[in-house]
Amino acid sequence: MENKNKDYYESLEGVKEFGNIVPLNPIEKKLIEKYLEGRVLDLGCGGGKTTNYISKLGCKVIGVDISKPLILQAKKNFPNLDFREGDACNLQFKENSFDGVLFSFNGLDCIYPENKRDRAIKEIERVLKPRGIFIFSSHSPSIFALLFRPFFIYRNIMRRTLSKRYKFEKSKTGGELYLYYESPKEQKKRIEKMTSLKLIKKFTGRINDVSVYYIFKKI
Repeated sequence: MENKNKDYYESLEGVKEFGNIVPLNPIEKKLIEKYLEGRVLDLGCGGGKTTNYISKLGCKVIGVDISKPLILQAKKNFPNLDFREGDACNLQFKENSFDGVLFSFNGLDCIYPENKRDRAIKEIERVLKPRGIFIFSSHSPSIFALLFRPFFIYRNIMRRTLSKRYKFEKSKTGGELYLYYESPKEQKKRIEKMTSLKLIKKFTGRINDVSVYYIFKKI
């Protein structure tokens, strides 16, 4: 299962779904505008729409994605920007390289298994400058949000994954993904315990939105 998510993001269907240029989520747009400046690393950049938006704000930004086909698509979409194929668990940048890191669209939750996801968080801490900002969104197992998703609940009952951290999801194009779910309280505790990152703000979307948006600062 370790490469299942990566395989989808490298497929024609995955590139079609995540390589398109569509409007940014309003919450992410707000967080980017408020918290990111200077030199920024855009992880899980997909087709490059967040990279392009960050660049338009005057930041010096590098877009990184583990999917080579998505990076190729990003270069087609925005040929003047800096896109690189790379693994968030093993970033090819020096310590204290960036003023901010963005891991948008729940991309962090696509990293499997959990110890690799933790490794990616530690790598992000490493490349951030002191007082640097880390913004990401993540799935939360909110019962209120899950009640709006009966098919999701049914799929995970059938797969016996409803009570597990990684839950089974179907993409818009039918691809199968295993995505990480953790409550905001556990998320904060985990990250602050293993890094020098401290939570300074979090946001939730609509009541039927399973995403929570976090802003951490490197102390």
